[in-house]
Amino acid sequence: MTKRRTKALLLALVVFSATVLLWALTRSDTFTRADSNSLGADWTRIFGEGAFDLGIFSNQVDTNGTGNSTGAYWSADTFGDNQFSEVTMVILASGVQSAFTRNSTTARTRYEFGHDTNNFNARRRFWKYVAGTQTSLADCVPNQVAGNIIRLESDGSTHTFKVNGTAASCSPFTDAAIASGKIGIRALHNTANVAILDTWSGGDLGVARRRNALVISWIFGWLNGMITRPVRAQVTFTRLYLAPVETRTNPQGDTVRVVKYEGDFCAVSCGTMDFGFEPVMLVGATVDGATDATLTANADVVALPVNLDVNLTAAEVTAVQAKLEAVNIPAGWVTTSLTWRQLVRTIVAMFQFAQRYNGVAGNVRLFPTGVTLSTRWNQLSPTVQTNLTTTATSLGYSTTGLSGTTTLRTVLKNMADQWGSRPIFIGGLEI
Repeated sequence: MTKRRTKALLLALVVFSATVLLWALTRSDTFTRADSNSLGADWTRIFGEGAFDLGIFSNQVDTNGTGNSTGAYWSADTFGDNQFSEVTMVILASGVQSAFTRNSTTARTRYEFGHDTNNFNARRRFWKYVAGTQTSLADCVPNQVAGNIIRLESDGSTHTFKVNGTAASCSPFTDAAIASGKIGIRALHNTANVAILDTWSGGDLGVARRRNALVISWIFGWLNGMITRPVRAQVTFTRLYLAPVETRTNPQGDTVRVVKYEGDFCAVSCGTMDFGFEPVMLVGATVDGATDATLTANADVVALPVNLDVNLTAAEVTAVQAKLEAVNIPAGWVTTSLTWRQLVRTIVAMFQFAQRYNGVAGNVRLFPTGVTLSTRWNQLSPTVQTNLTTTATSLGYSTTGLSGTTTLRTVLKNMADQWGSRPIFIGGLEI
């Protein structure tokens, strides 16, 4: 081998090694240091939370105050957009314990996994904040318990959440609202100076880990299909529904968005996918026959067939078009040539675009008063036009057609078509 080739090979190895190291940057903190009212120089308090920091107590993490949540993100390094955060729950706190990803430094925006008895219950829950509004996305049994190691992985629009190394039954989940941000931990407890969290790690998922995650997700989806079929006939089954959003206010004054009839939908396990800031959700819920009957008896709940791999009938097309258009989901493209699975994938792709739009615009509806599916691009305000263009660009979509007399109906369908074959997960199902 010539010297020139040897140098070229060595250079390639150095570049490859540096790239791998860059892609797989991880950090950890055992919090083994003197008691303090902060976590130290490597951490920064998250935006918009209580007037106190997470601190160190007996070589673990505590809150320095009560009644308000607080949290911190790792600020000593910058990680890629595909990232993870993992932490140990020392006790089951009376409030919130979570690991978060994609935290904004200028708004209360991020993804979280853990438990939230302040707003919900002690079960395994995945949620997001967008500009201060909290939306519950997935919820499943059993309850979190002291000693659990909770982990959240955000890889593109796929979020996998684990307890002690095993994915929760309602994981993974697809949500495209937040593209990037910081990683860290958050807590709320009713007693200060009590150790509640310990041993954090986080960083880039890395190429190898991400590929493995996709394979594992595929296997999970495949096994789920095999395992749930016999159970489905005996006790429970997983079904998709369209249902309204219910809004409430928590003790700290935050707006919290959940699916209406949450107690029934999420009695066992559920995933609730929002249409941005619109008042409707797609729900994937594990239910028994009695609960399904209770849910479908509600006039504002639309139940989809359990078998998604059959084509729609002409009567179903007419009914679906009417239901979708009533909640500003364009439906002129729905025909008998589609299976229910193809229908759902397109609807979900529209939901993902609307989620990212909400992340960009900050709790702004696509369809405020006066705006309909027939509203043309040139009738939208410059701010809305900019936000829509930014949303498309951030997802890697073409912005061709975002002009002139193009209607929002056409815009949403065009954006949905660009989702392509990306995976979609909700309520433990892969669509």
